[in-house]
Amino acid sequence: MLLPRSRFLPSPWKPDIGDVTALSPGAGCDVVLQINDLILHGSNPVPPGLVGEIADDFPNHFVALASRPRVSAGRVSCRVWTWAAYQDLDLTVDRFLANYYGAVVCTV
Repeated sequence: MLLPRSRFLPSPWKPDIGDVTALSPGAGCDVVLQINDLILHGSNPVPPGLVGEIADDFPNHFVALASRPRVSAGRVSCRVWTWAAYQDLDLTVDRFLANYYGAVVCTV
């Protein structure tokens, strides 16, 4: 289930860093993240005309998680597959969580 960001939603419905670090892609397990692409290298700027903070408050992209997320010194790092290439992300926990909306985990 995907819920939009809203100050009216209770915190338990929002993913936290524990949810992120529990993700473990590998043989027999594919993980797809739903994100706002602002955190990706080469993303387009927010289209003009979006009102206030809505520009940052919606998911607009799926990426395949290629490595288990690691947290160290207040930063999240992981490798994702998007736009026909790997990208290594290294973001503050706050920035990552502000742009992460959940995951789909498929095991075989």
